[in-house]
This record gives sequence, C-alpha cells and structure tokens, in this order.
Amino acid sequence: DEEIFSDGKLKLIGIGRLEPQKAFDKLILACAELKRDNLEFELVILGKGKQNEELQRLIKKEKLENNVKLYGYTSNPYPYMKQADLLVCSSITEGYSTAVCESIILGTPVLTTNCTGMREIFGDSGCGMIVDNSIDGLYCALKEIIKEPALLNAMGNAAKDRSKYFNLDRAIQEYRQIL
Repeated sequence: DEEIFSDGKLKLIGIGRLEPQKAFDKLILACAELKRDNLEFELVILGKGKQNEELQRLIKKEKLENNVKLYGYTSNPYPYMKQADLLVCSSITEGYSTAVCESIILGTPVLTTNCTGMREIFGDSGCGMIVDNSIDGLYCALKEIIKEPALLNAMGNAAKDRSKYFNLDRAIQEYRQIL
C-alpha cells in the first residue's frame, strides 16, 4: 500500500465528509497552533465534500501545506488508518462513529471531541482521549500527545485491548441475550 505519511512526525488522520458538522476547519486551526509551537506532525484528511475548496484555502492561509493534506475519498481507508499514529475526530455531532470504531479495531488510538457515543465506544479502556469540542480542546490534547510519546504508546496498547470489545462473536452473544 502507498505510504501517505513522512517519517519522524506524529501521523494524524481524519476521516469523513468535508461538511461543517465534521469541523475539519477546527482541526486545521488546532494544527496551525501546533505549527506555531514548532511541533512536528502531519495530518491527512480522507474524504470529499462541499467544504473541500474552503479547507484548501484555510490550509494555505495558515501555511500548513507541508503539514496538512486533503487526500480525497478512498473506498478502503484501513491501510491509511493503520499507518497513522492517531485518528482525530473533530465532529460537532456524530451518530455512532464507524471511523472511531474501525480505528480502535485496527489498534489505532483516537482523539475525539466530546460528542454522542464516544464514551460508549471507549468504555473505560483509555484507548484515546475525549476533549472539549473546541479548537483549544483539540490543540491542547495534540500538544500533550506530541510532547508525551509514552501517552500515545499507552493509548495504542489500550486500543489493541479494546478492539476485542468489537468482536463479532461477543456482539452476537449480547444480541441473543436481548432476545
């Protein structure tokens, strides 16, 4: 599979429609703060949508062309999720986030804003961080993760453990108990 990240930087991935509800603009502005702090990171956003040109302009305005890339839509995001160090969900609202579940199943930890369903997906696992739904919430957590590599490592191990929660056999068993 094609490598989409450079080495030596925190590899962030965002996945979703380029729509206001996904708040990728907030994530890009949080990344602009990281760059002002001279922190090393790379963000790849997979998806397409009506905000594509607006987000491209924001990336250019904040001089993030070397840090943030809009990669477009892909029918198979898994190889890219696996390459990433962290999935970032910046959504204002979510239903049940498939991307967050899939990331955990792949053992990739998650940084998410506090929106519906995230606490249920995470449980008490420590497989990621749930932060205030703001630019500052995202920025502070990303800064902490970049400065504390052990934190990212611990979240990655917890994500691998939490992936067992999404086991199909377990889900079928729980479903049978309901019936």
